[in-house]
Amino acid sequence: MQPEAYSVHRFRKAVLQFIGGRLAQAAARAVLVLVLVRILPIRDYGAYMLIVGTSELLLQVGSFGILPLMQRYLPQMLTTLPLRRLYRFVGFLISAQTVALSLIAFVLWKYWDMLGPTFGMDAAQTEATRFAAWLFVIIPMFRFSTELLEAMLAQGQTARALMVFARAAAIVVLVLVKDEVVLTDVLLVDVISTAFCIVVGWFSVQRMLATLHQPDASGTLPVREMVRFAWHMALVGPMSATASPGAVRLVLANSLGLAETGLFSFLQSIERLVKRYLPATLLRNLIRPMLISRYLGPGKGELLKASTGLLLKSNMLTVVGGVVVIAVCGDQIVSVMSGHKFQGAGLTLLLIYLNMVATSQRGVQEMVMQITGHTKQLWITSAVYPLALLLIWLLAGHGLNVAVLIVTAGSLLANSLTAGVLQHKTDWFRVDWRSIVVTSVAGLAASLLGILLTEVIHPFVAGGIAFVLFIVFLRLGRPFNSPEIHAIERVMGARAVRLLKGFAA
Repeated sequence: MQPEAYSVHRFRKAVLQFIGGRLAQAAARAVLVLVLVRILPIRDYGAYMLIVGTSELLLQVGSFGILPLMQRYLPQMLTTLPLRRLYRFVGFLISAQTVALSLIAFVLWKYWDMLGPTFGMDAAQTEATRFAAWLFVIIPMFRFSTELLEAMLAQGQTARALMVFARAAAIVVLVLVKDEVVLTDVLLVDVISTAFCIVVGWFSVQRMLATLHQPDASGTLPVREMVRFAWHMALVGPMSATASPGAVRLVLANSLGLAETGLFSFLQSIERLVKRYLPATLLRNLIRPMLISRYLGPGKGELLKASTGLLLKSNMLTVVGGVVVIAVCGDQIVSVMSGHKFQGAGLTLLLIYLNMVATSQRGVQEMVMQITGHTKQLWITSAVYPLALLLIWLLAGHGLNVAVLIVTAGSLLANSLTAGVLQHKTDWFRVDWRSIVVTSVAGLAASLLGILLTEVIHPFVAGGIAFVLFIVFLRLGRPFNSPEIHAIERVMGARAVRLLKGFAA
């Protein structure tokens, strides 16, 4: 008997696997970040982060609508297409994405001697990193394979954790057996470990397709609808990519050099240690197929409203909690985590986290607009990002803080436009201003009290106390509402949400 692809049981199982994979990935990634910043010179660290950031950027730039097409339609096709057609559909997606990325990587490799100096690398670094063009295919394709798995509620996060753990373990071994670990060694580890994980991921995709397809399915592909969707999303990808960490690193490397880019990249790494584990970032790829599979059913507006509100609020609460701690002891956090290489960078880290308040909301809004078919409006609102990147390039000489403020302003403007479109085009999406005010006031009050406490106790202790005060203020303000809590209860059970009920008005 075939399992129901998007049942509540499979969703609960996927959430548990997801959390386990993410915890393992977090531990391995923390080791990787903290080791690399200590063993590589600042300029080599900046070059490494520039290359990795560019490779991660390419899945957005070089997707040409293929990735969002898969995310939107695979959950639907999984239960409606016969197995042979389903294999052809997924095979086409993988082949098309591989070809597109290979062409881009070939062009970058061909002109590497010219591109290296443009982004602040000297001749030795340019020559040592030439083979890194492989990463421009391997890393995006690995991410594509994990997105395929997560669209089927499979163990995409386990594959991600395996990749990060393999990289971290190999780097630690190199540190133990070699007198000096250089940039080329680190890049070679990334190439080998990620390529191995791609092969493992593709075998998992094939197995899940065979397990979850419906034997009696006889549907066909809605080709015209899919082409229109892919065309709109092909425009969204490159424009949204201009706001990504990789794009900003490229501009800063051209304007400020690799040393400043290294600092910015390290601060982004600290940010991403939290951003990757935001509730909406964690669960979006699991919730998206569940919502798609139920979107045509009765009461879809209430389901989307509760799910969207829950994701948006949980993201904001998590980020503002981080902002509170960084406002109190940001300088000390950066200094300790970098092995005292970077001093006085707490304000820049704080600004990066304030930007994350905006960017964390954007992912949820994009998911909703894809599900509801408002993709044309999505690419129109994404036009803000290239303009913001242009301003960063023009004003980067004024320092990192100005660059981060520009990114934040662009994110807030794009979010406002997208929220306006959703409110106008749907009868259920509304901005919960009460929750925003409650969260913001709680964060501001806790931050101010924490800063005052630093006058009498250690900043780390003051930061911990400020975070606890933030939770207490949230408990008094109650930012959630009952339908959002009921949405969790329906999926995870009453015991899982008992604590959250105290935060609901």
